[in-house]
Amino acid sequence: MVILSRTKAFVLLLMLGVAWSGCYLDPTGVQNPSVTEESLLSNPKGATTTLLNGLRRQFSFALGATILTTDIVSDNVDHVFVTLSPLLDDPRSISPLDLTINATGSTGCYFNLQRLKALADFGLTQLVPRDPDATAAQIAEIRTYKGMALLMLAENFSHFPLTELGQPVPASVALDSAIAEFNAVRALAPAREQQMRIALARAFRLKGDKAQARIHAQAVNLTTASSSILFASFTEGILDNDVNAYVFLRTSEDIQPLPRLDFLDPKYPFRSSPLQALKPEEAPLILAEIAISDNNLPEAREQMKRAIALALSRPPVRNPVTDDTLINDPDRRRRGRPNDPAFRVRATGNPARGDTTARAGLILRRSGSPVPVYSISRTSIRNTDIDALPPTDVRAHLRMLYLLRQEIFFLEGRRMSDLGIRLPVMQRQIEGNPNMPPGSPGTRVIVPDYIPPGAELDAFTINAAANLVTVQHDMNFILADNKVSPFPIP
Repeated sequence: MVILSRTKAFVLLLMLGVAWSGCYLDPTGVQNPSVTEESLLSNPKGATTTLLNGLRRQFSFALGATILTTDIVSDNVDHVFVTLSPLLDDPRSISPLDLTINATGSTGCYFNLQRLKALADFGLTQLVPRDPDATAAQIAEIRTYKGMALLMLAENFSHFPLTELGQPVPASVALDSAIAEFNAVRALAPAREQQMRIALARAFRLKGDKAQARIHAQAVNLTTASSSILFASFTEGILDNDVNAYVFLRTSEDIQPLPRLDFLDPKYPFRSSPLQALKPEEAPLILAEIAISDNNLPEAREQMKRAIALALSRPPVRNPVTDDTLINDPDRRRRGRPNDPAFRVRATGNPARGDTTARAGLILRRSGSPVPVYSISRTSIRNTDIDALPPTDVRAHLRMLYLLRQEIFFLEGRRMSDLGIRLPVMQRQIEGNPNMPPGSPGTRVIVPDYIPPGAELDAFTINAAANLVTVQHDMNFILADNKVSPFPIP
């Protein structure tokens, strides 16, 4: 089928003829009568430029869909929303038939990631070899998007095919392909070296390859922190940020952050707010995790402080109307949500299962009140919190690391993967590929035993008299208690 666009700009993507064949995205078979696959390939001069316009748009869709789906599945945000599946908040209830998992629109995570990879493959195998104007920088950008599609698929799905009607492969195989793409980009475009080092560190971390993850994380230059971010960009009125539409432009307060993360919301205040797919904060957090694995806790503390310093160096978003750094948040925090800075928040009320310290400064007043917005990174943790860690307590250090990852990567599509949850592929994939029958690897959701039942990932209670919010489960403690990490934890 041909996917139609809401905007004129998407005609560029239609020129690539996105189609679904055997439930693997095949970007051939153009149906647009004005621009056919044959005419495009028979007149290939400049075709790579056209491809990149479509790929940039598709990358934005893919990242946005991944963020929306996976952050809701995780403990980052809770939702009651008629256009998104209510089952996302109960991970064990998710199936391939789920209305969000099986979606082909802007919320279809699997669909959009596979489409991104397929478009990149089409360009690399069909268009670029025929286009005399294709440059090394353009090829590098195509390979960047292909590598990111593979990386995000591997982070969020356990098995999936990489070819039409192909055998599903485990995520580790897709990671190897992503790593090959990132290394190819380094050879083609030195200007992308820092981005690719971040991507490689992230990929090798997921593989559990401590040595390679360390090499690439150490090569990330934190002094050039802004220039090495890989953004998915939007243009208001032409290509809108759907994460903003669901999470910030909410009229009935149906998507809310975990109270522990309230101060980070809203992260993307405008329909043109870019999303970050790679950022250098990744490097010190990976190096801290490696140090914890090595039982080098002083080094872990230093690396966590480096991540904190970088996150706190990110400037707030400026309001384009008032030119200040405060933006009115219309959210009235209904359904019993705390809406008063007087409230303190604790991660759990059970001292045997996490941190019961009640922290101030995590709840902001909404209801049209101005709030600061940090769209790249922010954290509530300070160096004093790191210094207060028991110096020989591995579990306390790992808990702090996961809390930092949760805050710094908030609404970036990373938390569900850290929790160990993996989504099933969409039903259309199962129905169209005989190599992936129901019940086979990749067709069922994977939820570790340490994940609490039902929708308890998002559960909390409020004691209004004491101005106290208590989150039911300190998931960062639970992750640390179960030694959850790609690296062995002592």
